[in-house]
Amino acid sequence: MKRKLIVNSACVGLLAIMLFTSCKSHYQVVNIVGSKQFIDKRFDKNPDAITTAIVDRYKYKVDSLMSPVIGYNDVNMKSGRPESLLSDCASDMLLNGARKYDPSVSVAVTNIGGLRSPLYKGTLTIRSIFEVFPFQNTLCLMTLNGKDLRQLMREIAIRFGEGISGINIVITPDSQLVSAKIKGVDIDDNTSYRVATLDYLAEGNDGMVSFQKGTNLVYPDGARIRDLMLDYVRELTAKGEHLSVKLDGRITVKK
Repeated sequence: MKRKLIVNSACVGLLAIMLFTSCKSHYQVVNIVGSKQFIDKRFDKNPDAITTAIVDRYKYKVDSLMSPVIGYNDVNMKSGRPESLLSDCASDMLLNGARKYDPSVSVAVTNIGGLRSPLYKGTLTIRSIFEVFPFQNTLCLMTLNGKDLRQLMREIAIRFGEGISGINIVITPDSQLVSAKIKGVDIDDNTSYRVATLDYLAEGNDGMVSFQKGTNLVYPDGARIRDLMLDYVRELTAKGEHLSVKLDGRITVKK
């Protein structure tokens, strides 16, 4: 706990001496003892009373917030490379949400590593979306010239795929980029493209360093990636539609 000391000018010197001479601790750590408490099926078989009490303190409120049904999913979705139902779905939802802030956005990129759980067929709850997107990542909009966007696609090819929307790429089995097209047209070096991604990737993480060359960066207030996904599902439900995704060959491996 910090304490405020109020002293007059005559005491300043004495106070300084006292502080400096008393800062040195005579205590030393001689041993640290700890253990892991796994919160999984092992815990269910042998629950720890203290841990259970801590969890129960918050469980009711969390369940009340996470349990409401917001929609329905027609197919099991898992993430994977080069293309997967979940990565297609996530990037499409990102592109849809990004265009509400900037209609000129033509490409969206998400990372496979950020998709932390499958999205299962059946009713969708708020918890379903939180499990897929547990992080507080936010939307980032930027401009990339054609040359840098193509290099970004090369970096994605090296990783043998990530979540992309609005763009189609062809790669080789050894992770080389063959082509990159937007609406069937090759990327033009002399054209600027508006791109949507998440703040984590905008920093150049996960090997996608070309994002660092982006200009005119915008981080819309309150635009968490997870909230964009929740809004997307709710909008489908309001129209009487289900979440339904099919692979469309946006990342093709050349044989």
